[in-house]
Order: sequence, then C-alpha cells, then structure tokens
Amino acid sequence: MIFCLAFSTFPPSPEQTHPPNIVFEKAKSDFLEGNLNSAYKNLLLTNFLKENPDWRELYFLTLVGLNKPLSAISFLQEQKEPTEKEKFYIESLIQRQGVEKESPKFLEILSFSLSKEILKKVSSIIASKDNFFVLTENSLYKIDNSGKIVETTVLTGGRELLLDEDCEAIILTKDGLILNEKKITFPLQIRSALSFAKAPEGNFYVLGENNELFKINKEGGIIEQRHLLIKQCLKVRTDSLFRVFILSSNEEVSIYSASFAPLLVMDGKPATTGIRGIKDFFVDYAGNPIFLDKSGELFFLNFNQEFLGKSQKEKIKTDWFFWDGGKYIFSIDKRKTVFRKLEL
Repeated sequence: MIFCLAFSTFPPSPEQTHPPNIVFEKAKSDFLEGNLNSAYKNLLLTNFLKENPDWRELYFLTLVGLNKPLSAISFLQEQKEPTEKEKFYIESLIQRQGVEKESPKFLEILSFSLSKEILKKVSSIIASKDNFFVLTENSLYKIDNSGKIVETTVLTGGRELLLDEDCEAIILTKDGLILNEKKITFPLQIRSALSFAKAPEGNFYVLGENNELFKINKEGGIIEQRHLLIKQCLKVRTDSLFRVFILSSNEEVSIYSASFAPLLVMDGKPATTGIRGIKDFFVDYAGNPIFLDKSGELFFLNFNQEFLGKSQKEKIKTDWFFWDGGKYIFSIDKRKTVFRKLEL
C-alpha cells in the first residue's frame, strides 16, 4: 500500500506563491469578510509592501481586530514618516487601549443657541469640519460655525444622518435614502427604517422594523437580509473593521464580526460606571464606544469595556449627540436650546 504524504509550509514554498498583488487583494477580501486570521497571514506574506500606506492601514486595523492594540501601536510607531492618519491612530489608540489610558476632558470649545422650533422634533445630528447638520422629522438644517442656518431641505420621515466623502449629509428617511440630493426609495421589504450605517464597498446597513437588518447598495437594492434574534433593535453602527453594533431595547449593544459571527455584548458596565440605560451611542474606528444614557450623560469606554470617563450632566446635559470618532463630540441640550462642540 502506498501512502501519499502532503506537507504544508508557512510561509509557502516558492512554487506555491502567488503574485503579491493577488495575495494583498485576498487579504483585503478576508478583512472585509471578517476573516482576520486569514487576512493577517496574507498580510505577512506581503510585508515587503509596508511602504504602501494602504497596506499599513490594513495591517494596523487587522491587529486591532485581533485584539492586539499594543502590537498595532508599536507597528505604526516604527514607521519613519507616519501619515497624519497614522499619527491619529497612534495617539488615539494609546489613549483608549494603551497601557496608560487618558481620561476624556469633555471640554466645551464652541456653543450657540438653536431655535426651539427646530428642537421640537430632532431625529439626528452630525457634523463636518465646517458645518453642522440637524435632522428633524420634516427638515434638514445645515448650520455654519456661527450658528447660522445656511440651508434648509424639506423632507418627510427624517430618521438619521451619515456623511459622504465630500462631508455632505446622507439622509435616512422612513422609506428611503437622500443621497447627493437624489431620493432613493427602499423596496417594500424594508418597512419603517430606523437606523443605518456604512457597510463594505460603499454599501449601507439599514435597520428596519421587526429586527430586520438589510445590506443595500447606493441604488437601494437589497444585497442581503438578516433577522436579528435581539429584543427590539433600535440603532446600528459600524467601525472601520465593519464590525456591526446593534443597540436593543434592553439597553445592550450586541456586536458582530463583518461575517456576522457574534463577538460580545456591551451594557456600559452600569455597576462600575453608573450608566442609567443606553439611549444612543457612537463608536470610533476601533469600536471604542461613547454611550448617551437616559439621564443625559455621556460615558466613554473602550472596546474591552474599560471605563475611560464621563461628562458631568450638571454642566453638560445631552439630549442628542454625534461623535466624529476623533477628538470632537457635538451635542444638543434641549432645555437650554444649546448646540455644543466638545473636545475629548
């Protein structure tokens, strides 16, 4: 009897290797599908590309996703000429997941009054470098840094906002998207949209009623549909690894990989932090969350639910907020009719 023995080597032998561009594309594909261990192996096979900023970013984010923040920090610190984005990655990850974490300041650096009429029905807010956007049930208000309304868009059923590559608002309505001033109506399967987030390759996740989560393209076509076994889903967010974060009515955030493997559940650690029920939240590129609780206070934790700090609601009460994932938070105090820009 003859036995055929197959030997596997890693890295592969020369006759097994593929052109580096193919291996790098495979690493990107693995990353977008949530297969981080496979992405990591393929990135190691192409580490001679580390002068390429795209390769470095993918390697850095893969290390973050593999819960190796210190290795991710060290890797970027070794770069002779880091880009501005890489400098931000280093600084923020040290502050949020490093050995000596920093407490956020929640320092007010800008404020102005808003009309009570606008604040009656706020659905969502978002901000770019030069403008703020306030979405209500029936209007989108574009506001400059002085608090002046520079543009008003009339609409129906306003739900949530995202920013496009030009820092203009993408609007989720009850039955569609407004993208580049073009209204896209959802298929009938998406009933009463609640929340949306960015998905890989320029697509979107849309959370509908009855715990249905859809992946759609920019034309509104459904790519994928999932029924989530979570108690009444309310909000959906994603980070730069395209992990999916779902806030439910039981005041917990369930987290899934890009391939929708369950990862963990966050509750804001109420026994430690004093959080009183999660009302809303945003995450940065690495999945570190800021929670708004039902008392109007903001709580900053990292992905491992280590408590970093909180705002003081006696000084800064928040009814709606947006976090850009970097240094700035934008919040509205309905009672005082104040829009604030805060620095962490």
